[in-house]
Amino acid sequence: MPFRIDALPRALRVSQWIKNLLVFVPIVVDHRLLDPPLFTAACIAFVAFCLAASGAYVLNDLLDLEADRAHPTKRLRPFAAGDFDPRAGWVLCPLLLGGAVVLGAVALPTDFVALLLLYLVVTTAYSTWLKRLAVLDVLLLAGLYTLRVLAGGAATGVTPSSWLLAFAMFLFLSLAFLKRFAEMREAGPAEPTNRRGYRAGDLAWLGSMGPRCSGWSARCCSTGPADSGSGPTAARSTRTRSWPP
Repeated sequence: MPFRIDALPRALRVSQWIKNLLVFVPIVVDHRLLDPPLFTAACIAFVAFCLAASGAYVLNDLLDLEADRAHPTKRLRPFAAGDFDPRAGWVLCPLLLGGAVVLGAVALPTDFVALLLLYLVVTTAYSTWLKRLAVLDVLLLAGLYTLRVLAGGAATGVTPSSWLLAFAMFLFLSLAFLKRFAEMREAGPAEPTNRRGYRAGDLAWLGSMGPRCSGWSARCCSTGPADSGSGPTAARSTRTRSWPP
């Protein structure tokens, strides 16, 4: 089977690595991005999550190989299209996943490694099965984004505030609902059901949930650290507050 070097970045989904920048959020909010030790720890966490995410994507594509080949757009993915040998993928996958765990274990605290392993378990379960369960899929998707923020805090020792976690969860939940709404609307009435477990009649409430979750994110902003002043001290002071007030 042919091997195309330009297919490697697509197989690793390098374009999706931008999501892992969320590990920097705790030190950005705490105004400590320029602290060399914390920035270095966040960079290592970013690399570890990129390796883990790529390993999970490769595993997902290998497990869905036959289904992707029959799909109108997913058939263009490197493994399905024949641009990347699946046998190489089965070698690459454990190297990526193992590399992520080893990097975290060597350079970062145990709490980060635990969150990284949780990410691997949940994202694998999501890709292979849970993404087909309506509503649960968007909750897990938002949770995986929020987990990156938690992992960034574990890697740097900067504990995210309850305000930040609440804001992040509602924001990502809003984006997840809007993504599902866009997918359903694109499918049109000709497809009453899809692989995500939703029906055509779900379009209306899916469209309403995105703005509702955005509203809760806005509420987090209006009741968050701004009430206690500004700067790093205000961000840290919220760790002892309950939310909502």
